[in-house]
Amino acid sequence: MKLKLFIAMTLSALISACGFHLRSQQDWPANLHNLYVTGSNLAFTNQLKSQLKSLNVTLDKNSKNKLILTNYTDNQSSNTNINTNEPNLNSYQLSITATLYHNNKQVSANSFTASADSIQQSNSIRKLRPSNTTISLLQENLLQQIYFWIKSTEINQKQPA
Repeated sequence: MKLKLFIAMTLSALISACGFHLRSQQDWPANLHNLYVTGSNLAFTNQLKSQLKSLNVTLDKNSKNKLILTNYTDNQSSNTNINTNEPNLNSYQLSITATLYHNNKQVSANSFTASADSIQQSNSIRKLRPSNTTISLLQENLLQQIYFWIKSTEINQKQPA
């Protein structure tokens, strides 16, 4: 029992230690402090909006900056152990595609695609939802890609020709 607790605590520490976290308003690009976010998966979109609000981003339908979320996928595969006392293993693969627009023009050559994987154990054969940790990792992965793309374009614009 102590070994399981130690493993769980170690994994939790590793996940939180390597995750990308914006610390303050200054870390989020200033040209995206006013943003409109929309997507087909309402639950994921609302969670992402909450995360952006925590970074002091103003969500405004009339903003010139739009982040459109598409192609949210939630694939689950299970290894069901019916005749044993072993727990079932549920593997999740989440992905999302996002496109960033300014004045109705796509600002990046490609869309941003983020993904997150996880494995959960359960003692039930019903379909479970991916953990909140996995969904948070997916959101952080997406925001990290947008953040670094914007920062890299800012650096390229500052360099002399």
